[in-house]
Amino acid sequence: ILKVAFNEFMVNGYASPIISSLQEKLGMSRGALYRHYKNKEELFRKVVDTYFFHTLERVTEDINPNMKVPELVRSLHKRQRLIAKLITTKGGSQFTFLNFTNLIIQAARYYPGFDIRFKKSQINVEMHWRVALRNSKEAGVIREDVDINLMSRLFTKIYFMDTREDF
Repeated sequence: ILKVAFNEFMVNGYASPIISSLQEKLGMSRGALYRHYKNKEELFRKVVDTYFFHTLERVTEDINPNMKVPELVRSLHKRQRLIAKLITTKGGSQFTFLNFTNLIIQAARYYPGFDIRFKKSQINVEMHWRVALRNSKEAGVIREDVDINLMSRLFTKIYFMDTREDF
């Protein structure tokens, strides 16, 4: 159910009649679907939790706290490529990344508390950048005058493709 719902939300959006479409694609009755998820909102939250928040957690889990910036860049890049492959194989279409981005935009609108959870994810990534920058500075890999707080916020914004100018 979750895999098909993920693709449906990505392709057709939250506002579309997802339940009817799921019934048809899964060959399930409405009652059978509602035994698993009490409503569309609950199903949507589960899709976002599974395919977005769990994905973010996987990208940053078990990062070596002794990494310097170049190692962190390579590690995050490698992990993100694996996650992209995972998303694609778990029901993604040819427009996977655009649809996935649209799914996240919809989550910001329809998932209560999404912004708070997303901010926690950003803080977690920023902490990894701060540690890697500090390690790099101590090892002489970067200059002494680099502002670690500013650079970690900047790298985090780039990582999340956040273009707001509120930092």
